[in-house]
Amino acid sequence: MQNTLTVVPKLSITERVALGKYDWSSKDIKDDVFPNNAATIGKWKWKLAHINREIWSEEEAKPAVEVDGWSAAKTEHILTFGEMFPEEQRKYPIIALGSTGRSLGTPHFLVLHEHERGRYRNLYLLDSLAGFNPEFRFLVVKKQL
Repeated sequence: MQNTLTVVPKLSITERVALGKYDWSSKDIKDDVFPNNAATIGKWKWKLAHINREIWSEEEAKPAVEVDGWSAAKTEHILTFGEMFPEEQRKYPIIALGSTGRSLGTPHFLVLHEHERGRYRNLYLLDSLAGFNPEFRFLVVKKQL
């Protein structure tokens, strides 16, 4: 499998969602919740970091995945990943820690995974009742020179 992503310019988050052809998608993943980040445009190397243990906070998760120059994926990275590699999310949930959206005043992360309705893209609320469980993978990226 090719481990590069190309995030193209001039697409809204809504357009990026449509390109992923998900079977279901949260209505809260939209431009005003996850605004475009111009710094994500270009070619990126990617990998899926697997911590393989329960994690209860963003502060604990980020240092565990952001090692050796890798950065937590942002909204545009994970939506491009979902478009380019649609079968990966059928294996395990994939989280983007690099962008936090606010829906109903609460921070959420984008997650891609499989559900009985097929491939879906949703928001994941990290709180005191729901941590990141050991099956999760975290998309991390590195700018390709």
